[in-house]
Amino acid sequence: MKKIVLVIMLLLFLLGCEKQTEHNTLIEKDLLEVKEEVQEYTYNFDEVLERLNQVSNMRNLSISIGDQIILEEYFNACSERSKNNVFSVTKSITSLLVGKAIEEGYIKDVNQYVYEFIDLAPYNVPENYYEITLQDLLTMSSGIEWDNANHTNEFINLKASEDPLTYIFEKPSTFKPGDQFNYSDATAHLMAEVLYKATGQYPLDYANDKLFEPLGITGVTWSSARDGVQIGGCDLHLSLKDMQKIGQLILNHGAYEDEQIIESEWIDQITTKQIATGNGSGYDVHYGYYYWLGHISRVDTISSLGHGGQFIVVIPEYEVVITASTIGGVSDQMAYRQFSDVADVIYLEIIPLLLEKM
Repeated sequence: MKKIVLVIMLLLFLLGCEKQTEHNTLIEKDLLEVKEEVQEYTYNFDEVLERLNQVSNMRNLSISIGDQIILEEYFNACSERSKNNVFSVTKSITSLLVGKAIEEGYIKDVNQYVYEFIDLAPYNVPENYYEITLQDLLTMSSGIEWDNANHTNEFINLKASEDPLTYIFEKPSTFKPGDQFNYSDATAHLMAEVLYKATGQYPLDYANDKLFEPLGITGVTWSSARDGVQIGGCDLHLSLKDMQKIGQLILNHGAYEDEQIIESEWIDQITTKQIATGNGSGYDVHYGYYYWLGHISRVDTISSLGHGGQFIVVIPEYEVVITASTIGGVSDQMAYRQFSDVADVIYLEIIPLLLEKM
């Protein structure tokens, strides 16, 4: 009799488990459907895309959360294979390369002086030039005169100069190094020249070996100055996929697909406030090492920004990466308009839309 009772109890238990399993399955199915409905609602970017369709020379836009791309859009016959001049986003790549050179021992630290890598004696520079550190270059606080009101002509002159170092070193020192922020392509190019002197490789070769190849980025072009050294602050050409990978690298503290490509400590350093910019746009009030830092719609942002509308925007708190680019090789007036239009869409429309559901 006891055996019969035990068998009955066992059958009732198994039947209960089966019903519980069915119940759990139904719950999981319902949750999945709810999740899909929420995602469909959250990821409705129709108005955003309509706005971007009105932006002159728009090329692409992507949004990812974690490792999931939730939007990838191309405009004006561009495709995932199209590479584009990302202008000053180049500076952020230069910053990553500096970290790699420090990791490999080519550079001791950012407190080293520029004259330790580049002999200043032939250039008859002001005394202040001997006080410029790599930190000053990375924070745009070298003191070297640079006319930002006429920055396009300044850049063209730098690129066309027979000797770019002479062009830079003939400029006066306008303030003590480290004292204030003054955005400058000359400063970024000096950093590229230091990289070349330190590593013995041109920046593009070093980038291909240490950064682009590990990220699976191929076919990169990067224009050089007349001395053969790539322009440290401009003229790198990347695709949307390439920009996504750089954004993910920053988000993941220098790691990509379980490989630590850049030391996490360096990523923390370059994306930490080093100097105030004096700007008031919200997303560019502080500067790290060639990265803009800000606070928009209650979240901190890390931005890599380029002339005419080139963007890699990272929101670490929510694991968001937003990238966008335009054709930036246009008049300064058009470039300013494009940049402002895309910035408004990213910071004032996309980010608030994402945060509504997070």
